[in-house]
This record gives sequence, C-alpha cells and structure tokens, in this order.
Amino acid sequence: MNQVSFGEIDGRPYAEWWNERFSPPSDIFADKRFYQRGRANIWVGTADITGLSEARMDAVGVHLLRIGRRIWKPTSAAIVAFGDLSRANIIELNRDEAVLFLAGGDIGLPSDDPRCGKMTRGFVTARYYGVALGCAEWHERGVVRSLLPKSQRVSDIDL
Repeated sequence: MNQVSFGEIDGRPYAEWWNERFSPPSDIFADKRFYQRGRANIWVGTADITGLSEARMDAVGVHLLRIGRRIWKPTSAAIVAFGDLSRANIIELNRDEAVLFLAGGDIGLPSDDPRCGKMTRGFVTARYYGVALGCAEWHERGVVRSLLPKSQRVSDIDL
C-alpha cells in the first residue's frame, strides 16, 4: 500500500475560515500546527512533528477539513473536538432530534423555528445540551442533514 505522507503547512487560512464560520471565543488554533495529507486533507495538532516524510503514520492530530472541492468541509471529528466552543452556526438539538442525527437521519425544521434564523447555509455544529455531536449541513429550506460517517452512526441509543 502506498502511504501518502503528511507535510507541515501554514494553517492561517484554515484557522481564519474556522474562526469566521464558527466564531469561537478566541483563536483556538493559535498554538496549533497544521499538516496536509494529499491534496485535500488538513489536519491540526499540537506537536512539532519531525520526519513526516520518512515515517509511516495514520494521523498527526485531528482531521480538520477536506478542502479538495469548491467548499471546505469540516470533519465530524473536528466538530466534536472544537465544536463545544462554537458560538455561530450551531444547531442545538432536542432529544428526539439528537437520536435521529446520531442515526444519520435528516431533521426537518418548521419555517417558524427560531433556530433557523441563527444559522447560515452550509456546515454547522450539531450539539445536544451544549456537547458537540458532529458535523451537519443546514439547508435554508428547513433541513439539517447529518454528516456523521456511516461507521460512527448509532441507531439504537437512549439519551
């Protein structure tokens, strides 16, 4: 198997994007290092890792973003790691919605739901009682789509 190595990169554009999208109370990436693997995968970690091109490794921290397309997509792992600090583009789910989200289902919101006006179209932090569950996508037509990876979905849970 051909392993693609990590390379350390300037993370400022990715930190700025995250901070603009999710508005944490401070720059949560100020003391972090950024790494890229392949063309589209951005990772963030705390350590100064040497020998990245020689060593075989699967991860160097948290997989933050996929950037290969016209839009940047945060991973659910990054939302879980940093989403508790989000102050913008958050959907606070009730119990039934959280169960549906964790199973990978879409959540329909009525147009008069006050949460609709607090999000801009695109990727949002899905939370339950302030705890980040993962990445969701908000469609202004009233749908919150779960973007949890299939391997992380839970269909039998009692919250």
